[in-house]
Amino acid sequence: MTALQEKMLELVLEIDSICREHDIVYYLAGGSVLGAVRHRGYIPWDDDIDIMMTRQSFARFQEVCKTCLPPNREIITQINTPCHTKVTIKYMDKTTSQFFRSQVLDTTGCGISLDIFILDPLPRDPATKERHIAEYVVYNELLTPFFMVNDNLYKYVDLYNEYRDRMATQGREAVMDELYRHLFVDEPAESDLYLYRWGQQHLIYDKTLFGNPRYLEFEGHSLPVPERTVDFLRATYGDTWLYLPEMRQRETHVSDFSTTVAYRNWLSDIRPAINSEKALERFVERKKLNVAKARPAHDMLVNGLKQNALLVEMELEDPDFAPDVLTSLEDEALLTRVRNYLTLQLKSPCVKNKILVGISPQALEPILMALIRRGDFHKADKILKLWEENHPDFLPRVRNIIDRVRKLVRLFEDRWADGAETPPSVEEAAEVVALFEELPGSVNAARCRLLLALENGEGETLAEEILRIHPDDREVAYYAGVLFQKAGKRERAWELYEKAVGTDNGRVRMALIDMNVKGAENLD
Repeated sequence: MTALQEKMLELVLEIDSICREHDIVYYLAGGSVLGAVRHRGYIPWDDDIDIMMTRQSFARFQEVCKTCLPPNREIITQINTPCHTKVTIKYMDKTTSQFFRSQVLDTTGCGISLDIFILDPLPRDPATKERHIAEYVVYNELLTPFFMVNDNLYKYVDLYNEYRDRMATQGREAVMDELYRHLFVDEPAESDLYLYRWGQQHLIYDKTLFGNPRYLEFEGHSLPVPERTVDFLRATYGDTWLYLPEMRQRETHVSDFSTTVAYRNWLSDIRPAINSEKALERFVERKKLNVAKARPAHDMLVNGLKQNALLVEMELEDPDFAPDVLTSLEDEALLTRVRNYLTLQLKSPCVKNKILVGISPQALEPILMALIRRGDFHKADKILKLWEENHPDFLPRVRNIIDRVRKLVRLFEDRWADGAETPPSVEEAAEVVALFEELPGSVNAARCRLLLALENGEGETLAEEILRIHPDDREVAYYAGVLFQKAGKRERAWELYEKAVGTDNGRVRMALIDMNVKGAENLD
């Protein structure tokens, strides 16, 4: 562990001790849950721990801490610390320091801290829910004078300006108190959802995901996660939660920190050199400009994406991209020929703004099937869902296959995460075999077939067949290796384990580490 990770672990263990002693329910959050399941601790490149609890639980935690807070610790909220312009809550070590760009004018709360996220009930009624989310986004922006918090403000600029105008006549404090009570104090009449309170974005969860905490290993300690752990991770990260992201997608936090120097020592040296009042005025003016251009900037982004979509459409009209030619291509060649289409259509802003690149169903189907065969069924699903919004029953065969693949992948993921000992049902086993026979080139079907073979005690013949179809897939190599080891062919098994090194499947990677396979801990 790094020095920062060690400090974060120390803080979460303190909170855990307080909560256990006083029967307060909390859960690890976000990447910390993912780390517990996929790595038995920190995600290797991560540098923090987050937790979450309901507002009622936090109220109890805050009350308890009035008498049992460890020395040199402080709880920072937007209520007790005016310059803390975030809805997240900090549990902080006052003897340390950690400075983020967003804290450029903070005067307190700059120690190394653990973030506490609050789960507040979200109204069930669709119209009331949408209004609640809109007010939440606006509240975050009004709370933070330094920078734009949420790119989605473009949707709510009119509401933002309405509250700004009210502040001019009623006073900032009165308007912010009204919003605070409405968002965080008043309970909705009917709610089966939680809104995960975060500034940059918000996540909506079904309340049933949480329940009684499960306890998982985290860096040698037992810490709580939501009861329906895998469903929580899928709701947060999607179908690829089990897989390590590419290097460029591995997120870290940019900060300067010290585990030995208190932040007040730094501030006493830095503050005299900064005209905080003048700096704040400039930040406020810049924020006004950013709010004013939020909607035009979003419109410009969308128009630019639409123009790019037209260019790709023209490329797809080239005779080389005719449907009959696409259908005849092998998988890799197909994906190479349409890489521009896939790159644009799968861009997050295109998906988020429902921008479709025009392509005929006859040309799109082999592209989606190629994605499914190589294991990217979740990408095929994103593209197909965009079409289905305005074209019900669009490519029904592809939808059927995506849903079947997802169902079987989830079956084995759930069994692994829950430690299930009973084999799949007869119907589930039959579906695995049927999908493999229908799509022998599908890497997901092949992996599920090998996992079923492990459950049923089948032998090496099937493993060799699948290895011939998928010679370069590291997961296939690992599962085939387990089959060979069960058959007593250890040398062949170990050859396949070594071939599996470098897999991005977190489950397989942990198994290889446990077996001390050389290089298994490397992330590249």
